[in-house]
Amino acid sequence: ATVYTKKQSVSIAGYGEMLYEDFDHQSDVDASSQPIDQLDFLRAVIYFGYRFNDRFLFNSEIEIEHANTDHGGEVSVEFAHVDYLMNDSLSLRGGRVLVPMGLLNEFHEPTIFLGARRTETEQFVIPTTWRENGFGIFGRHGIIDYRAYLMNGLNAGGFNAEEGLHEGR
Repeated sequence: ATVYTKKQSVSIAGYGEMLYEDFDHQSDVDASSQPIDQLDFLRAVIYFGYRFNDRFLFNSEIEIEHANTDHGGEVSVEFAHVDYLMNDSLSLRGGRVLVPMGLLNEFHEPTIFLGARRTETEQFVIPTTWRENGFGIFGRHGIIDYRAYLMNGLNAGGFNAEEGLHEGR
């Protein structure tokens, strides 16, 4: 986020993701195919950040999925946290944070993954945009970036073979 590169100011950004699927209406054996063509506005994301001074900054994203909440869509705070930047090697973070797990959880914009959809592993096994309330440390030492958080745990009652960890958040 550009808020990390500025002295003191507001950063506002966002992105959207739309997917059109044009299915073949005949199967390989000349039978009628079930899926119908569809256009889905998968998500619209609004980013807001504010840098208070050299040490403190705020980052947040609000996500709207599937265009509306009447037909299975949802609106959620993807993350909202305050960072205290001590130095490049060690900083503190608290609030609603993205869990540093998997390839796409923290960096899940459409330009990061290959293909039109996120991988099934990142959708169902490791939930993409998995976020929890918590606090922790992060930083960079040479070429190594690290993050370690204390946060809410998973609810194993929500685990199942179909959704993986997704419903255990």
